Parts: sequence; C-alpha cells; structure tokens
Amino acid sequence: MPEIIFPRDFTEAERVFALDYLENIGATADWPRLIRTFNRLREAVVVVPGQSRRTFASIYTHLIDAHLMPPFVEALYKLNEPGEAVKLWASGARQIATLLRKAQLYAPGHPATRLLLAYCLYWWEATAKGYTFEVEIFRDLECAGINFVAHDIRQQAQRLTVYDLQISRFLGDIKTSTYFLTLINKALICDFYITRLWFSETRSRTLVVFLKALMWDEIDGDTLLVAWQELEAHPAQPVRVTLGSGELIVADYELWKDKMRVYQTRQEGKL
Repeated sequence: MPEIIFPRDFTEAERVFALDYLENIGATADWPRLIRTFNRLREAVVVVPGQSRRTFASIYTHLIDAHLMPPFVEALYKLNEPGEAVKLWASGARQIATLLRKAQLYAPGHPATRLLLAYCLYWWEATAKGYTFEVEIFRDLECAGINFVAHDIRQQAQRLTVYDLQISRFLGDIKTSTYFLTLINKALICDFYITRLWFSETRSRTLVVFLKALMWDEIDGDTLLVAWQELEAHPAQPVRVTLGSGELIVADYELWKDKMRVYQTRQEGKL
C-alpha cells in the first residue's frame, strides 16, 4: 500500500469528520465544514515507493473524473427528469472504490487510503450534483425565452471555465450552495450567481440570484437595503446586502428572469 502524507496542520478532528462522511454520504448538514475539510485534502500526497508522488487532487482528476465524468454528463443531457440524475451519480460512486483498488491506491483495511476514497467520493458527489443543477438551470432559461450562451460541460476544457454562462454581456456562475460568499473579500469574477438559499423559518431552499450592483443597476436599480440576517424577511423583494467589504444584490430567481427578459427586449430595440 502507498504512503500518504497529509497537510502538516491537518487535524485529527478533520480526519474523523472526513471518515464520518464516508460512512454517511449525503447525510451531513454541515456542508461548509465538508467543503473546507476536503479542500484541505487536495494537497495530501500519495507516495507509491519507486513509482510516483501524486496529490489527492491529481488522482481524482486523472483517475476518477477522467473515467466517470464523460459518460455521466452525456447521460445527464439525455434525461427527461432531473431527479433521475441521482441514479447516474450513484452508479458512478459505486465504481470509485474499484478504480482506486485496481490502481493499488485503496484497501479497506488501510485507514489512510480510506481518506483518499472519502475525498474522491466527496468530489464526485459535489461535481455531479453541480453539473446536474447547471443542466436544470440551462433548460429552465431556454424555456423562459432568455438568450444565453452556456459552456458545454460535455467538453472537459469547457468544464474548467471560470464562468458557466453569459447572458447579454453579463457573466454568470451556477452554484449549488452559498459557500462562494465566503470569498466576498476577494475578487468575485462573475456578474451574477444563481444558487439555492436556505430559509430556516420555512425549512426550504429557494432559488435566488446574487448580482453585482453594477449589473442590477443596469437591468433595474430598485432595491431595499437590509442586513444579511434580515434577508429571510424579504423573500420577494430585491435587497442589497453588505458582506465583508463587498456588496451584492439578492433577487428572487423568477423575478430576475422577468427582469432579464425585459432587459434583453429593450436592448434588442436599440439595435
């Protein structure tokens, strides 16, 4: 079995948490902690004596993603119902341990390699769910009559683009969670982000769009300034919130689509 070198400050608590994910895939509600933990494991190194040194991230990319993602994405585009994607994801997940075992990178009785398995299963789940959500949004925007250009996730190079779609001159990204908001003090590349926002009072997720102020000002302009903690009290009202040193507009997804249709019609009239 290979030797695995973990990041220097990777803690015992993080190790236990990652292994718990392996035993209870999809059950945890602490997604921010999952993301942080498995992001830290990207730089863990697998050393095969006399052969190679490869990071967890490299193994996932070249062994798991390269083999499983192309057929998953092709099948995803052919589905009639988004809910059927769960079966596709599960089918891929069942193959991961076999792929690692054949590459002599995993053995059930070798605790350190179980962390590699957990890492690969996490990123498979996160990536597969992310692409499923993207396809759902692309189809919905088409049905709504909004003109856009999307990256083609059937092509590996396009899966790595820094944005997922372009509407008019605006660049957008589609996120399965609001974790990207932790980067608010850094440069957010896109003009808008489509995601699901968890409302604790109704215990439900609602589709919303986070927009940079310049984009919202161009397509509409009217907002209500509220604190982040007050966001749930204004589900239908576009609001302007301050996060860290940055500011974003939060709009209901259906309202945003209406605004984009009006904007695009107005822009076409200027041609």
